[in-house]
Amino acid sequence: MPTVRLMGARAVIGTVAVVTVLAGGAVVADTVVRDRAEATLADELQQQIPGLDSPPDVTIGGFPFLTQVAGGELQQVDIAAPEAVLEGVTLRDLTVRLTGVATDQPTTARTAELAAVLPVDQLPEVGDLPIQLTPRDGTLVAGGSFDLGGLPGIEDAFE
Repeated sequence: MPTVRLMGARAVIGTVAVVTVLAGGAVVADTVVRDRAEATLADELQQQIPGLDSPPDVTIGGFPFLTQVAGGELQQVDIAAPEAVLEGVTLRDLTVRLTGVATDQPTTARTAELAAVLPVDQLPEVGDLPIQLTPRDGTLVAGGSFDLGGLPGIEDAFE
């Protein structure tokens, strides 16, 4: 009788070990694919946005990544760059947070938040952009609507 219990314990330990190895492999695979997608998106953004001397930092949030792709929407994508030129306006310390990002074309996001430093000498250039400037708590807040149609879709990261 004790031998049967020992065999049962070995089977449980073996099953737990196999499940642990498989789960660990899935996490590693998910991380590798996410890292590759982030690097590809960063390279494509650098090619498409003037004034980016190096690829921006791209971080795709949420876990697991592959189920987000399969579901057609990424929870969150963060982009950071030291400088970019958009429509002739130089922005410094640029950060963008997108949520609910579609993984197909056209690229859409449920929400988009952009923060950047706009040098004073660039203020006259802002007049050409479809944004509104509003003073708030000692800072100048810009708001508006922009077309993100030129940005790469997540499927581009897998080509």
